[in-house]
Amino acid sequence: MESIIDHDLVFEPLTEQYPIRSYDVDLTNRVKLSTLFGFSQEIAYQHAKQLGVGPMHLHEDGNMWVLSRVLIRVERYAIWRELLNVSTQPTGLNGVFALRNFEFRDQSKTLIATASTAWLVVCAKSRRPQRPSYLQQKMGMEMDMDAPLNSLEKVPEPEALKNCHTHQVRYSDLDMLRHVNNTRYIEWLCNCFHPDFFTEKHINQLNINFLHESKFGEEILLAKHIDGKQAIIQGVKQSNSLPAFRAKLNWE
Repeated sequence: MESIIDHDLVFEPLTEQYPIRSYDVDLTNRVKLSTLFGFSQEIAYQHAKQLGVGPMHLHEDGNMWVLSRVLIRVERYAIWRELLNVSTQPTGLNGVFALRNFEFRDQSKTLIATASTAWLVVCAKSRRPQRPSYLQQKMGMEMDMDAPLNSLEKVPEPEALKNCHTHQVRYSDLDMLRHVNNTRYIEWLCNCFHPDFFTEKHINQLNINFLHESKFGEEILLAKHIDGKQAIIQGVKQSNSLPAFRAKLNWE
């Protein structure tokens, strides 16, 4: 697995250590994908705060961060009681996207997972994306305006889907922005599989697009299409038929 943290970039990476607690693992004693997303979200917010563009800084202007796309690759899942060293670094801008990479290393400093992400700064009231220049002005520094997307592609809509289940958004799904947190979508899509899947398979790549926010009380129909060692899963809002998310998983 190759490193995606570049020490030659203008932004120095931030590294924090996270212990794997008993509630962070699944029935296989391995860290859950949703936990890795949670660690990523937390360190991204901490680093953004250091750079002057944290959630509270954006809130002052009536804006907020929204995660749009994620590509995570996992070579090995850490287990209960391990310590994970998580590093993150902004890589620049691409259109309306602000890009950020992550690395996950175990106690021996072996790289065991990486993630590339694309974020939007949106107006909290209108939900419209802000111009890329907003972040440069906020931080008072120039950024690469044509940073590579690193395979953060749009997940295609499959031709045939098999319904899994319907989930109604509850209190436990919501975050500070009063919409469904990205980690919950990961849990929902994992619930489309039987527990035996996770004892027999290893999800080594997940590409997810967050498309339309979901709020309290909404019903989300989850459906999947499996093709060999790959699946596409999407969640559709039943109130307006808009997709909340679409994801592509690969396993071995």
